[in-house]
Amino acid sequence: MAASLWSRALRQALVQEPEAELFSAVPVQGCLRLRQAIAGHLRAQRGVDVGPERIIVGAGAQLLHGSIALMLARREEEGGPAIAMEDPGWPALRATYACRGVRVASVPMDAEGIGMGGLRASGARTVHVMPSHQFPTGRVTSVARRYELLGWAEASGTLIVEDDYDWEFRLAGRPIPSLASIDASGRVIYVSTFSKSLSGALRIAFMVLPDGLMGAWRAEPGLASATVSTIDQVALARLLESGDYERHVARYRTQSREVRDALLDALRATPLGPRMGVEEADSGLHFVLAIDTDVPEAEVAARAERLGVRLAPLSGYAADPASLPADGRARFVMQYDGLDAARAGEVAAAIAQSC
Repeated sequence: MAASLWSRALRQALVQEPEAELFSAVPVQGCLRLRQAIAGHLRAQRGVDVGPERIIVGAGAQLLHGSIALMLARREEEGGPAIAMEDPGWPALRATYACRGVRVASVPMDAEGIGMGGLRASGARTVHVMPSHQFPTGRVTSVARRYELLGWAEASGTLIVEDDYDWEFRLAGRPIPSLASIDASGRVIYVSTFSKSLSGALRIAFMVLPDGLMGAWRAEPGLASATVSTIDQVALARLLESGDYERHVARYRTQSREVRDALLDALRATPLGPRMGVEEADSGLHFVLAIDTDVPEAEVAARAERLGVRLAPLSGYAADPASLPADGRARFVMQYDGLDAARAGEVAAAIAQSC
């Protein structure tokens, strides 16, 4: 679906757009046309009212997180704080910050999101959160916790990095408002990507910086450089301007819901059904499968992989084992984007056989 959409957008751009625009040098923040299209998209879909002058386009969210890490590392050199991250969390993200010299404090989550007691105790004055759909737990930060986070940031003069990586794929109800949309004091760095909706192979993401950080970004050696080709940026701008992107996302969301439903129905129909629970199945393109089993998590994952199914133990994402649920159930992250509904029975049977 995404491949045909993207190939058509590229062909149309090459045929219909002026050569001077397609082959011009890319401004360091990204081409103005795409940044304007992203600004309109954010305003309409996320309630974030921002101009293109604060948007930076980059070759993937990881590169942008690395840019943020370098700015934070400079603050540490000047006596600034470490960054706090949700635990369990994405190990590659922790590594992105750590390898650039930023001290990382892992803070356990509670039912509403990142634990505020642990956040305050960490001493960190910057925090990286995924409030709309946390990876790997799938948890959605409550509205009350969002305002508590923003109040903490405003009172202490700190920063929040909002990682909004797959907000478009909430499968029940409307998308949760972003932190950036209710940030009245300019404390939120907003990061999002087109990797989930189009393809990770395209490597197109963007971030919105508060006014006070634009100067720091431009001044940091090596950050102010264009990393996405002009042709790709123009093609994406056309998709956003025409509405084709939103129609594609709507179709993909419907397809994902069908796959999710087929997979859950198939799992419940196996002998595993009475021994399993499903957590956060409505919030995005993965859920957590909790299983009563005597088989070690690593062995379950290894058996499933031999049968062609990837199950990722939740414990593999925890910096501190104490951040994991203590009910004795084995938990696995089940990502189903890219799965065909026709394979749901086969996948469910493999999982049941592995436990």
